[in-house]
Amino acid sequence: MNRVFSLLLLAIVCLQGYGTTEKEAGKVPLDTILARNAERIADLLDNPATYEEAGKLIQQSLNMEGARESEIYPILRLHQGFYHYVKGDLASQKAILLELWDMMPVKILPDMSINVAQSLAVLYRREGKIDSAFYYYDRALEEAQEQHNMEWMVVLHHNVGVLHHSLGQMEEAEVFLDRAVKDLEQTEDPYTEMCTLQVRAAVKIALDKLDVADKDIHAAWALAQESEMPDWQLRCITTMLTLFDMREQLDSARAYIQVGNGILATLPRNSVASVGYVSARAYHYYLEGDWARALADYQENNRIEMGGVNTRKVYENMARCCGHLGRYREAYQYLDSALVRADSLASENLAKQLSDFNVKYKTVEKDLAIAQLRTQRTWAAIAIGIILLAAILAVVWWRLRRARREAQLRIATLEQERGRLAKDLHDGLCNDMLALEMQMQVADPPTTPAMQERLHELREQARQISHQLMPPEFTYLSLNQLLKLYADMMAKSTHISISYLANPADDGTWREIDEDTASNVYRIAQEQIANIIKGRTATQIDITLTTTAGEGYDYRLTIADNGRPADHGESAGLGKRTLKDRVTSIAGRLHTAHGDMGNRFVLDFH
Repeated sequence: MNRVFSLLLLAIVCLQGYGTTEKEAGKVPLDTILARNAERIADLLDNPATYEEAGKLIQQSLNMEGARESEIYPILRLHQGFYHYVKGDLASQKAILLELWDMMPVKILPDMSINVAQSLAVLYRREGKIDSAFYYYDRALEEAQEQHNMEWMVVLHHNVGVLHHSLGQMEEAEVFLDRAVKDLEQTEDPYTEMCTLQVRAAVKIALDKLDVADKDIHAAWALAQESEMPDWQLRCITTMLTLFDMREQLDSARAYIQVGNGILATLPRNSVASVGYVSARAYHYYLEGDWARALADYQENNRIEMGGVNTRKVYENMARCCGHLGRYREAYQYLDSALVRADSLASENLAKQLSDFNVKYKTVEKDLAIAQLRTQRTWAAIAIGIILLAAILAVVWWRLRRARREAQLRIATLEQERGRLAKDLHDGLCNDMLALEMQMQVADPPTTPAMQERLHELREQARQISHQLMPPEFTYLSLNQLLKLYADMMAKSTHISISYLANPADDGTWREIDEDTASNVYRIAQEQIANIIKGRTATQIDITLTTTAGEGYDYRLTIADNGRPADHGESAGLGKRTLKDRVTSIAGRLHTAHGDMGNRFVLDFH
């Protein structure tokens, strides 16, 4: 895909730039130089042996005077993002893609906008930020449909299938990947064809459809061998190992591990293909009972920060490897990590395993304490006391973390439902009301202007409710900016005077707050302000967002109003419970004050 952009822009430059000859201009136009470099970079990125040369040429081109203002600049940055991807530096690739996304739609080509959107979706999926991933997948799909670009539709079906696969939703993944395979004839890109067949094979294996998986992976392997691209081949071997293990063809698995190890030595260790292969190799060692080598592979991958690798099952396998090797303390820690990554139902199942490992761990500790007691009774007593204290602290810590995790799960479910309701409201009711408004304008006999105006007002109110339900876009705006926009909007739509103040006023500080925390603080402010407005006694609301010094918290949100003292008795209302869950999920602290002068709501958070 990157090559297409390079060639297209080179053609544009040739048509535009060569109106002035080099002799007349005194030098080759900058756009022509950069376009030629972009084409050369695309060639270099096709071969792992020339990745470093590509990186140097990219940097050299971007450093040229005037390069940032050139039409070729987005293409060079896209190449640079791909360079970071193959080197395993996904954070740098993400920063570049977000910059390109901000340049839409005026400074990049239409096809490129699809590429950027779907690439961002893949990165957010790897980070586990599924809502953001779906947002960018939706944007890429809209662009592809608008441009009738079937080649990109295949890529999108492939990537959404991978998303479902990563969430364990194999039936849904199969639907999208079957659709992608069916439409492969629409594309002439062998990489897309190879990846789609390889991933569908993995899904078919998970669904125990081994014959289809075998056909897919061998077709993908043929494309990988024909291309002579080592990362393609390693991706295929990764899936082939899983298939061989399912069929208990251990000799074939061992043979391909030898091939894969040779390819692995030629690729960056933190590349996507390398990490996936080592994960599959570790699982093969695990099935063979080679606990030491399996654990070594798992731990090596664990040191590489790449989302989608350290799943619940991986941590369970690491715990069992440690258990077989007699390393019970590490087993306990890995099983605890598995518990954190499980959903609420899986957590109940893992809790028993965690308890079993805990008993085994304590048994070992007890044996050690008894042995030590025979030599030094005093030190043994101290050691037992420390162990008991540590166990008590561990239980308390684990319960707090479980409470926070459960709160986060409830909040995630609530946000998903908000998004669904907002979409239904916006795409359904609002559009129906718009159609009705247009019919009223041409009705015979005509409806009164007052009725038309009232319907218009109702539609705007429905749109406003829809926008309030949708999760805010913290990718573009900070918590400070969104709170200010919300305060201004509520001040206009109510008869209450609402003021907002942030200290510091510079927005740089507020962009440091992570998206999950910012989203929950924003929702908490919405809930509290809505409660004040529903009380119908306040005429003034003052909102402040400040940094804090000491007390273990970094930031403070304060909402004060001059209404009558609020009814702060116990309530089991959904709003109050949701607010409490949000505070728990961000490990915040909430305190309120009520008096004759009004009410004060204070949230401290990190």
